[in-house]
Amino acid sequence: RPSTPSAPAPAPSAGGGSSGGGGASSGSGWVRPSAGYMSSGYGMRVNPVTGVYRMHDGIDLAPGCNSPIYAATSGTVTFAGLTGGYGNYIQVSHGGGVSTAYGHIVNGGIKVSRGQSVVAGQLIALVGSTGNSTGCHLHFETRVGGASTNPVPFMAARGVRL
Repeated sequence: RPSTPSAPAPAPSAGGGSSGGGGASSGSGWVRPSAGYMSSGYGMRVNPVTGVYRMHDGIDLAPGCNSPIYAATSGTVTFAGLTGGYGNYIQVSHGGGVSTAYGHIVNGGIKVSRGQSVVAGQLIALVGSTGNSTGCHLHFETRVGGASTNPVPFMAARGVRL
């Protein structure tokens, strides 16, 4: 039977696909905050640790323990430390009421400090399982005016697939 040559695999894009990498520029100034597949989406769910049905204000990406976490776009770090169920956590303000947040960072894995300016794609942390977590993953949030918004369409509008 005839063989068909296989096409080369496409290079990772900024969107990174459902399991693609992070940190590559999308041309919009926004990047995927980490590699890995989406292990939990945005919206109401049963919390896997507490068993309580409540809002999940972000999405979870599961690239593996100690994987890099990148700033989704340029901004200023407004929080970097331990906070409740998020465990080790970073929040970055991007101006205009827009912010992103990154949770469950491994102990010792925060690579930025409060007040520091960051650029899109900059390494800011490493994936862990601190706080209210059942395994290594990045909890990623997008907020507008302080209110959470679904990161999937928010990032898609900026050319980034989660």
